Amino acid sequence: MGSLERGLLQRVTALNLFLHDVYHAQRILTERVIPADLVFGARHFRREMIGVDVPRDLYAHVVGTDLVRDAEGTYYVLEDNVRSPSGVSYMLENRQAMKRIFSRLFARHGVRPVDHYPQELLATLRAVREWLDDPVNRAEVDLLRQRLRIETGASVEHARSDALAGKTFVITGTLAEPRATWQARLEAAGAKVTGSVSKKTHFLLAGENAGSKLEKARELEVRVIDEAQAARLVAGEGL
Repeated sequence: MGSLERGLLQRVTALNLFLHDVYHAQRILTERVIPADLVFGARHFRREMIGVDVPRDLYAHVVGTDLVRDAEGTYYVLEDNVRSPSGVSYMLENRQAMKRIFSRLFARHGVRPVDHYPQELLATLRAVREWLDDPVNRAEVDLLRQRLRIETGASVEHARSDALAGKTFVITGTLAEPRATWQARLEAAGAKVTGSVSKKTHFLLAGENAGSKLEKARELEVRVIDEAQAARLVAGEGL
C-alpha cells in the first residue's frame, strides 16, 4: 500500500469519526477544536440524527476525494465528496478508453484495475441492507423518518425564531445534551449565550454540579432553569 492510499484511508476514517462525534459525544465542539456554530449552522446538519447509531459507524459509504498534483509531484486534496460521487462513472469510462488506446502501456506497467468498483459498492450496500433487516434497527429508522417529517417546514422556521431575542443565557453544569448543542439551540431562538453570570443575565441553564455560577445566579436573583424549561423557552411556550 502506497503513501497516497494510506493517506486517503486515514482521511476517510477521520471524516467518519468526525461525523460520529458530531452526532454523539460532540467532543470536537466542546473542546472548541471546531466552532459549534459552524456545525449547527450548516445547512445539511440534522439535529434529528443526534444519538442515532448507523451501521458499522459509517456515515460516508462512498467517498470521492479530488486530488491535484503540483509540479514536484506532490499530491494535495482539493475537496472531499462524501455524498454519492457521480464522478466515479467518469473514472470507469476513462479507464476503459485508456485501456483500449494504450493497452500495451497498461500491460507493461501493471496498472491496477478499477473495474471491481461496482462489486465493492454492491457489497457495501448489502451490508447496510443486512443492518436494516434487523427489526430493532428498522424500528429506529422508521422513528427517525417520523421525526424528520415532523421537524421540517414550519417547525424549522419556528425553531429559528426570535422567541428569545434580547435574552442572555449562561450554561453550566453537567447536562443531558452537550453544552454546544444547547448554545446552538438558544442562539437559533435569538438568545445570547455568555460565559459568566452578571446582572445582565436573564437565565442560567444549570445541570448537575453547577458550582460557582449557580451561587452567583442566586446571589443576583437570576432565574435558574433546567433543560426541560429551556426546551419550552426555545419552543416559545414560556415557563
